[in-house]
Amino acid sequence: MLAYGRLNDEQLAQLGEDFEVQAFPGLASADDPAFRAALPSAHGLIGAGLAISPEVLDAAPQLEAIATISVCYDNYPVEALTRRGILLCNTPDVLTETTADTGFLLVMAAG
Repeated sequence: MLAYGRLNDEQLAQLGEDFEVQAFPGLASADDPAFRAALPSAHGLIGAGLAISPEVLDAAPQLEAIATISVCYDNYPVEALTRRGILLCNTPDVLTETTADTGFLLVMAAG
């Protein structure tokens, strides 16, 4: 599994209990040479904020699943993933409670 983005040490350790994890914490682009070199053996990706293109998928023939730790899935070519049978997971309700709390705080502050 390749992990990129804002995963902390505890999350990486937890993933490491069940998977062989290669971490790319400061990854700014899927064109990073070390990331590209790791793609051929990757069965899973987890992270956020990285655009995954069909070309990246071509470089990862064993890829089975991608988990984004964000609400949105704009950075992923959903049709290409579907055609290839690659599962895409997101966290759609991760910000629901925080958004409601912020809205209520604004209402209280305005009164």
